[in-house]
Amino acid sequence: PANGRGYILSSQDDTIAIFDFASGAKINFVEIGNSMGFFRCRPDGRKGYGSINARQSVAVVDLSKGAEKTIKHIKLPSAPYYLAFNADGTHLYAGSRDRSEVYVIDTATDEFIWTYKLNNPYAMLRITAELIAISSDENYLYMVPQYPVLIIYKITKDDAVDNTSWLDAVQTQEFVKAPSRLEVIRPD
Repeated sequence: PANGRGYILSSQDDTIAIFDFASGAKINFVEIGNSMGFFRCRPDGRKGYGSINARQSVAVVDLSKGAEKTIKHIKLPSAPYYLAFNADGTHLYAGSRDRSEVYVIDTATDEFIWTYKLNNPYAMLRITAELIAISSDENYLYMVPQYPVLIIYKITKDDAVDNTSWLDAVQTQEFVKAPSRLEVIRPD
């Protein structure tokens, strides 16, 4: 992130180790919670977010220099796994580990605001989001399930009920092996 710090997730002790890029020194650590999946920093470096499978929540970490600490746990409908930000960091997307759903968190308020239910183009297979990414214009959700395929969904809030929308796949791409990373490269 823009704050000159590096963050390393330690699943052994469920902490985030904080390093200073300039000196290379470990300067602090933050306890997050058990069964942590992923950790992402907001692009501006002010806050970080960690998926906590056992609590069905996302931990919010204040990354202010010298005051790093967990400040909140955002409860979700099911266990979150992979995390991705939109281009400006105002929304955090959390893929469910147990359901074909992706949850949206408003990073200004740190509140859970929306559920996207993912229609499955592979009706015979159960899909959950192993990897997710969001297009720069926030019109598309890219998802790699537990199979070697990329599914692209058109993001819409048409016909939404109780802050929930069903998303339809607009394209799929099969691979020989499942991808291990999924990122949207955003030009400056």
